[in-house]
Amino acid sequence: YSIALLIGILAGKASGVAISIITLIILRAISGGYHFKSSTICIVVTALVAVIPPFIRIPLEWNTYITAINILLFAIFSPSNIRGYARMPEKYFPLMKVASVCIVASNLIFKSPILSIIFCFQALSLLVPDQKEVRS
Repeated sequence: YSIALLIGILAGKASGVAISIITLIILRAISGGYHFKSSTICIVVTALVAVIPPFIRIPLEWNTYITAINILLFAIFSPSNIRGYARMPEKYFPLMKVASVCIVASNLIFKSPILSIIFCFQALSLLVPDQKEVRS
């Protein structure tokens, strides 16, 4: 994350990148998502995902639609690819889903394009199946 923050500082988007990083850390911890096999690829992709949102301009009216789609994706797919990675017992997975949806739904109040994009990236990572995850 320090690489992403450094890029944000150099590009004059430090606060936007910081918001991306914090949101990504929290949401990823509760919603899961795809895990790369290589830590190097993970670092590069995570840095890009944290850096890109502050540079993308989306019309404010699209924000509600993107957030609604994200809410739907999180309601269906979170938590995803978390078995074998999380220390949380499976009995808490439904609560993790509710927490994920609530975090994403908070953007209906904040109306942040940065959050919409971060949530979208994270929602996409929920859709990719992880071969390591143990299915019950």
